[in-house]
Amino acid sequence: MQRNEVKAFRQRLVRAGFTDICIYEQFTGDYIVSCRSSTGDRINKVMTIAKMNNTPRVVWFD
Repeated sequence: MQRNEVKAFRQRLVRAGFTDICIYEQFTGDYIVSCRSSTGDRINKVMTIAKMNNTPRVVWFD
């Protein structure tokens, strides 16, 4: 089972148009977020729960 924060972040990614979403938990408490943008670009980020919560509701990545 995933934490509610991770499920909510996944749902925000879906609503923003991202596809092929994978979120893996590492033993350090970090999460590897991998997804594909609507333009086909592959995005890979290492995030914590705090970063997921602080990402704007309209999801964007640097």
